[in-house]
Amino acid sequence: MRKTRLRHEKPQNGEDAEMDANLGTLQRDVMRALGFLTRLPIAPKWFEGDDGQLSVTGRAFPIAATLAALPSVLALVVGTALDLPVLLTSTLSVAIMIIVGGALHEDGLADCADGFFGGFDRERRLEIMRDSRIGAFGAMALVFAILVRLIAVAAVLQSSLWGAAAAMIAAAAAGRTALVWHWTDLPGARMGGVADKAGQPTEDASVFALVTGIAIAAILAILMCGLAPAVLAAALAIAATLIFRSLCASKIGGHTGDTLGAAAILAELAFLTGLASGL
Repeated sequence: MRKTRLRHEKPQNGEDAEMDANLGTLQRDVMRALGFLTRLPIAPKWFEGDDGQLSVTGRAFPIAATLAALPSVLALVVGTALDLPVLLTSTLSVAIMIIVGGALHEDGLADCADGFFGGFDRERRLEIMRDSRIGAFGAMALVFAILVRLIAVAAVLQSSLWGAAAAMIAAAAAGRTALVWHWTDLPGARMGGVADKAGQPTEDASVFALVTGIAIAAILAILMCGLAPAVLAAALAIAATLIFRSLCASKIGGHTGDTLGAAAILAELAFLTGLASGL
């Protein structure tokens, strides 16, 4: 019986085999991106042969961010089902988002705030950014980022549960899209740093990340929140990314691992603010 089935199966043509291979490598890159961007347990098999480079894996950052946002969406659903206060539900959702991400990007934002505004020249700024201790500027940046995020999510949640769920996912995708854009748009500012060792995304990886990230964010925001809020959200996210890019160029002359995280957070905050303001 087994031999009979095999004789009647159609052999894969070259295009099908190539498509399966591409899907397989994309799945691998998504899992590796989740391993880098989150604290989620990822099976070791996905890292076989991994050399630590993110030049190709970076293409999967927006997709990985979309998946990483799902526990936060679950918190919104559960909180709403339990009839918890809107602000409490949004706070729990944002807290889960930060926990899942291991506060990786928040740490980058705090380091950038301390370095950019606590140092008087490029070398001193980079030195401060390497310091694991948090200063006044970093603390204020973290408080601001958390407050804006939870208030914006609460504002959208007040109007629609599924709108808030879509906003969380769309903002996460938009933030990691901005991260890849920032990464490829500026040279490395520190030789031997985390971002320098990981390598910049290739042109193909960058284009793939931008296309998928924009598509995910735009489709979800338009369908669940409306065209006007989606346009405002996109405009604010782009503006935030460009302004931060200019700040990085003037302060340290390029990007670091910290600025990548900060770029993601700032774009995410801007996107959520646009959705909340446009409703």
